[in-house]
Amino acid sequence: PRFDTEITSIDNQNTKNHMKLTNKNIELKSWEPLVDEREIEVYSMATSSDFGARKKMLPSVITKSKLRYLYLEMFDDFSYRLWGSFDFWVNLLVFIMTIWIRMFIHYIGQYLFLQSIPTPVYQFEVFPWVISYKYMSSSIGPEMEVGVVALGPCANLLVFMLLVASGIGLYKIAGFMPESGSKFIAAYGLMTILDPILILLVDIIVRNFNCEGMYPETCGVDYTGNDCKCFNGDFVKLWYRMEREESSGITGLILTIIIYISVMVLSSLIFYEYMLRIHKDARILDLWRRIDAPAEEFYIPHDYEISHDELYSICEKAHIWRGLNGETRKLVISDYLEKDPYDSMFAEHTKHYAIYEYDVITEKKDKDDFTPPKTITKKTLYRHFLLLPDGSIIEIFDEFNVDL
Repeated sequence: PRFDTEITSIDNQNTKNHMKLTNKNIELKSWEPLVDEREIEVYSMATSSDFGARKKMLPSVITKSKLRYLYLEMFDDFSYRLWGSFDFWVNLLVFIMTIWIRMFIHYIGQYLFLQSIPTPVYQFEVFPWVISYKYMSSSIGPEMEVGVVALGPCANLLVFMLLVASGIGLYKIAGFMPESGSKFIAAYGLMTILDPILILLVDIIVRNFNCEGMYPETCGVDYTGNDCKCFNGDFVKLWYRMEREESSGITGLILTIIIYISVMVLSSLIFYEYMLRIHKDARILDLWRRIDAPAEEFYIPHDYEISHDELYSICEKAHIWRGLNGETRKLVISDYLEKDPYDSMFAEHTKHYAIYEYDVITEKKDKDDFTPPKTITKKTLYRHFLLLPDGSIIEIFDEFNVDL
């Protein structure tokens, strides 16, 4: 049975008599009408069951469900259904751009920090996969070395926060944000979370560590020379620093891990809030509520409900309206207050908007009667509305409520 009382015919020749659902063939049948109230009560506007009939879900199951929403929102454009489409290539281009921009901002943040100390930076070269530069680590203190390692991911985090703030400001001013802008911010936020991991992988692949041992002919002879293209990556900077000062790099490794995890957790929190409340007009939150909200949280308007703007337009038109014979329309507003004698705090206001049409009728007289003619004003109810305590506005058509 369907959620109405109609019967739908499926005799269309183009319609198959079966469909594939959960890998099973189910024959389509004509919709059966709902005639019994007990059958109607089984159905609800909500897709989820009531709270009383729901099963208790573990926190891990809830977390997995929310992460699934985030995953589909981020990567649904890369599904096999859209391979080769225009949206697929656009999203792929956005992700490639954010991967490179993330890398550029990471190293530029470190470079600007070193320039502000100041520390000489040399052999600054930009490659598609990494930005290579060297500096004299022995010329700065250990706290500055920690700052160099932290400024890379923190620079991306700062840029991501500025992008999110600009998105919020655009919503406040214009009321919307282009979908391309939402996708770019989301992709950049994901790259900000993965930035420490991506930097680590690139440094391992291109072997930006143990330069003297990896390249003894060049870096082993002179690490600062132009022939040595290797440099110490972020994940080994503090290791080598603490190894020189404390004869063990374990402390530097622990500090690096703490920095990376802290920035990734903070970036994940901001990314989650952005995806939930800003990305694509908060579509993911809307989907979550539509699918998982109980029936009590859904709002169904009254059959004859109108908006405030529509009521204002009707009243304005009635104020300036004039009939062919001089008829006019006037608005009468009555305010009703309902109180409870047993509860002094209870008070509900209901307003009644009534539009009356006034027709001036001149009494007909005989030709021999020279007395002034009498005029009669006929008052007829044209339309009327109720502003209920919950804020809804409904138009009344029942004759029973005319004398309200």
